[in-house]
Amino acid sequence: EMNGKIKYSLKSVVNTVSGSYYAADNRLKSSNNNQANDLFDLNTDTGTISIKGSLDYEKERFFSLNIEARDSGIGSLPAYATVEIFVTDINDNAPEISVSFLNTLFRNSSSSSSNADESLRNVSNVQVYINENCEADSFIAHVSISDRDSTENSKLFWKILVNENEINLPSVTSSNKATAHRPDQLLKINKLNSNSFTISTGLAAHTQFDREALPYINVSIVSWDLGENPLNSSNIVYFNFSINLIDENDNAPSFGSNLFELSINENNEIDQFVYKFNATDKDAGENARLTYMLEFMDQEPFLSIDSSDGTLRAIKVFDREEQSTYEFYVIASDNNVKKRLSSRAKCVLRIADQNDNLPRISFNASALPYHDSSNLTHLQLKIDENVPVMTQLAKFECVDQDSVDRERLDFVIYENYRGQRSFADEASLLEFNSANKNGEKAARLPFEITSDGKFYVSRRLDREARDRYAFVVSCNDPTYKGVQHNNRSSKVNLIIQLNDINDNCPKSLDLNGTKASFNESTKVKFINKDFVGEEEEEFIYDQLYSDNDIGVNGELSFELVTHLDKFELNVTSERKVYRLRMRLASNKTAQFRGKTDLKIGKYVIEVKINDHGYPSCIKRERVLLCGGDQDLASPKSVVDELQSMSA
Repeated sequence: EMNGKIKYSLKSVVNTVSGSYYAADNRLKSSNNNQANDLFDLNTDTGTISIKGSLDYEKERFFSLNIEARDSGIGSLPAYATVEIFVTDINDNAPEISVSFLNTLFRNSSSSSSNADESLRNVSNVQVYINENCEADSFIAHVSISDRDSTENSKLFWKILVNENEINLPSVTSSNKATAHRPDQLLKINKLNSNSFTISTGLAAHTQFDREALPYINVSIVSWDLGENPLNSSNIVYFNFSINLIDENDNAPSFGSNLFELSINENNEIDQFVYKFNATDKDAGENARLTYMLEFMDQEPFLSIDSSDGTLRAIKVFDREEQSTYEFYVIASDNNVKKRLSSRAKCVLRIADQNDNLPRISFNASALPYHDSSNLTHLQLKIDENVPVMTQLAKFECVDQDSVDRERLDFVIYENYRGQRSFADEASLLEFNSANKNGEKAARLPFEITSDGKFYVSRRLDREARDRYAFVVSCNDPTYKGVQHNNRSSKVNLIIQLNDINDNCPKSLDLNGTKASFNESTKVKFINKDFVGEEEEEFIYDQLYSDNDIGVNGELSFELVTHLDKFELNVTSERKVYRLRMRLASNKTAQFRGKTDLKIGKYVIEVKINDHGYPSCIKRERVLLCGGDQDLASPKSVVDELQSMSA
């Protein structure tokens, strides 16, 4: 019975792939450090062979087992048999993607995610840097894709995604042409064999590799095999990398506008803020760090600029009346040492007006027909007293160097009671404008001035009533706030002198020098036979005369018109008052001395009185002289006769 009981033993294992030999006593070990007894298990009683460890087709594809069988009898003889075990491949390896970037090799690890898109996002990126604006066909990467599974399981497919949602290159399989490329693509695929290719820049690279428009390009290489369950996420691998475009100084700074219109108030403070420029540069780093400067075009600098932040400030006090606008250029430059780019923009600085100047009143003396003065702060006009109403005498201008609303300025006339004193105290002057605060026109004086400075005669002038007017014409700015803010006007002294015209005739006065009020009987004179007329004071007629005109217009002449042989005139004058006296002619006095010589009768004596003006005004004075005895009275018939004479 013992002789028939067989025991089995594993003497050796030979891996025909690796050439390793495993002794039963474990003295020889395989290249993968697995002991022989760890690979297979042999049941010593039944001879059943089972696998104890994990077999890997990619490492050990064939094993030869040397089996010994021996009975239990004394002097038993062994028998040997060789058992060959073939390992069959299963699709247990995902493709492997190897990418080299300019001698730097990267390999992916198979994704274990159950979601391919999530895996795509979660794979760590490799960063690659190339210059923007690079030439077409510039090398980026070499890609090799492999699979350690058997032929059927290692048949590979792959594709490339560029910027996932923007550019999706078509899938490239082993049956594609050697080059997959379109003229509008950023990247070019150059196939070397079925599972390797290079990536380079495409034809559009030179125009589209613009860091400012596309700072980086995300590239995903996706590969899968055709083994069992090819769409299983464990068989799909991704290799993600980003192409970062290195900035080149290919963009000049930009101000956003070629013209800046700026403003600052006059009388500004030194270092007052004016404006802050914010130029931009699409480049990066030093290529985008800007430096500002100003260009003044042959002018003295009037502004300063912070070279780093573009803040513009005033370095002088501006006066709009001196200069209202300034032009200059602002320049922004980047800080690239080798290739510095700059831009410039024109700037116009306008000086905003402040009401800091008093208005100035002026007039054109040469345009004034009545002007009689060469002093432009004192205007004297000589006009005829009969000048028509509404005659314009002068045109005043109210000039303000500030840019003011003309309606803000107004003219005011003050009557200067102090005559020709310059700019009399306004508290003692009578304001005379075209309208007072209540809107009622002043009617006291015969002159007015319009809001635009036209000075004219508003009522009839009479030199004999008033021959001279003295004014102060003022140009006012009620909103002036300059250093002389207590005085908001400028003034001109105006004197109007009325020229006399011969518009008055001689007139009789009483002996007190006032205008005479005669009744008709006062021009009747009675003398009797006793009237001698030898005394100096014995005058037949004594009367005062005057003329309200002046000069030759007021000078009078007297002429006896009738009875020149019987009477004579005696005329004296003092201060434009003439005294006319009439007496008997010196050689005719005797005819009244004797009774026999007395001629009783009536004598109508006419005297012509005229002034020396042109045309002359003539007054005729008639006196009725009645001579007779001493009982002669003045009967009514004489008065009637005098009245008929006057008529």
